[in-house]
Amino acid sequence: MRIAKIQLNHQHFELHPYRAVYWVEEDTLLIADLKVVEKEPNKKLSSVSIQAIERKYSRLYELTAYFHPRAVCFLGEAACQDHNFEWVRLQIYRKKFPDTEMVVINDSRIADEKLNGISLMQSLLIEPFFISHKPMPTLNGTVNICGYTNPGFKVNSKNAVFRKRACFLSSLNRLTLPAFDTCASLNFITPADNDTVYTILEQNVRKYRKS
Repeated sequence: MRIAKIQLNHQHFELHPYRAVYWVEEDTLLIADLKVVEKEPNKKLSSVSIQAIERKYSRLYELTAYFHPRAVCFLGEAACQDHNFEWVRLQIYRKKFPDTEMVVINDSRIADEKLNGISLMQSLLIEPFFISHKPMPTLNGTVNICGYTNPGFKVNSKNAVFRKRACFLSSLNRLTLPAFDTCASLNFITPADNDTVYTILEQNVRKYRKS
């Protein structure tokens, strides 16, 4: 497994192939679009959906056990509704790691609050970084860390066949994370001259350089 290590504003970040970012100085794991969906309690999920959810949380457990972060910050769509299957899984995860602070960043929230031990916030400013779900404009050298767009990149393989892969996108004053939910559709990007793309290839994160 290869983790890409980068620096932004003199801070260190580790890009993990499980589509997560570890912020070294803040000892915080950043995950975008976990996608805990809203669903009525009396409606049953299909076996395929349940298996996909279980795989997703298995990766989340592995990441938390690997980094042992002080905090886990979910960017968007991770606390939609109480008493559904995914919310129950999130609560089980929280109880498994009781010493880990958990924060959900979702710009649809009207006000900051706390629900079952999980902090729900519209955004989070830890200078010089502004953390949000959707991409936001920044001022005075602040870097926006966000999700929402789920960037994807077409990688040219040896046999000239393009492989579609999720990626991290580092652009001017912004770091965009891919969706943690692997079922989410990718939005393919064309990197600008100042952009750096880190593609996820199986168990590796590789830096893309324009030829």
